[in-house]
Amino acid sequence: MNKIERMKAVFANQEPDYTPAGFWFHYPSSLTAEETADAHVKLYHELDNDIIKVMDDSFGNMVTSHLKITKPSDWRNISLPGRDCHQYQKMEQIIRLIREKTNGEVMLFPT
Repeated sequence: MNKIERMKAVFANQEPDYTPAGFWFHYPSSLTAEETADAHVKLYHELDNDIIKVMDDSFGNMVTSHLKITKPSDWRNISLPGRDCHQYQKMEQIIRLIREKTNGEVMLFPT
């Protein structure tokens, strides 16, 4: 099984050839999209992960950093930016670069 077949088997509740694994870090928001993608791909190759969890600490931070959540209704105060915001575009670029650098051989899970 390749990495994608292995994950598809898991999602289909079938037995994979082994239990897939993935490890990840929170990468600093100061990195460029290229640097962030390179860091993800380097870790992927060094550890031979079965997935890549795409992390960029600037993504989502602009939405929540100024909020204080003290009660459930406070969550209603979050308004999501559109696709034209800088952080969203950076995340799209990171995903695109990782996909190119791994030749589509692994599933990506952006968070």
